[in-house]
Amino acid sequence: MRIGYLLALGCAVFLSLTANANAVAEFCPARLAISPSGGSVAAASRLYGFELTAQGPRSVTAILAFDTDAGWFKATVPPVTIGEKERHYTSPWAAFVRRDWVSPVMYVQFPKAVVVKHDWVKTAQASGDDLGWAAKGPVECLPTSSPAFSPGPRALGYKGLLSDRERSALQSTQFTPAIDPKDEDRLDAPPPPGTKPILPASSPPLEQSSCATPFRDATVTVSDSPDFPFTVAQLTADITSTVEVAINADGSIADAWVLYTSGHPAFDETSRKAALNSKYMSAIAYCQPVPGFFLFKVTFSPNH
Repeated sequence: MRIGYLLALGCAVFLSLTANANAVAEFCPARLAISPSGGSVAAASRLYGFELTAQGPRSVTAILAFDTDAGWFKATVPPVTIGEKERHYTSPWAAFVRRDWVSPVMYVQFPKAVVVKHDWVKTAQASGDDLGWAAKGPVECLPTSSPAFSPGPRALGYKGLLSDRERSALQSTQFTPAIDPKDEDRLDAPPPPGTKPILPASSPPLEQSSCATPFRDATVTVSDSPDFPFTVAQLTADITSTVEVAINADGSIADAWVLYTSGHPAFDETSRKAALNSKYMSAIAYCQPVPGFFLFKVTFSPNH
């Protein structure tokens, strides 16, 4: 038996806590998920669908920042409720339900078609939350390292853990569970009739990127090898546990939780402990260290 593990960089889509873990790490009262409405992510668009996400319920007002090919913009989001939503997932190793906290889908309409290169929640103020944001008032949030539309996590194989054949097989496997289509939030769908989009205002540059490394995703520098739990020693097929790690701007770990379960609590917990015992390098956005998230994926292949 052999444990092989893949590590993946977080992308600019929303990630939230699972039904079987209680994540508490947040770096901003809200996070932004966005997509061009009715078009390709690579094409310019005037209209974008978006939603705000969080690690728990609350009401939020926010100012969004957009770095586009036509300059900088800011958009003000009026008070909106972020509520709980259950999402059903299936994978070759498990079927499970995950709780997310999301706002209704909203829309932002630019003066002309633009390509959004980077975006984030610049300022947010929460009320009714249970993580202490309400007491802080308006919070200035740091930009994110990933581009607005990432093609997805990049899988990294590690020599010494797996043979070239095994690593190739693992990298070709679909490790992200599939969401039930009825639970998806179609940010790319055209808005319903009568929808009033938010109109962003042009802005002077909000950040600068004139340095050697303006952007870098959080990455692992020392990977801890998980111990295989004896409680699932009779497995006959691969299973994967995906742990989300919240990393502070100084590279320290803020928290870690199981994002996508393997279906085996003991394996999930040993994967989470391995993620917590690893070492990381912080993300960089617009030339400054920023907090970020890292996906630590552990796959057990009992037949190798």
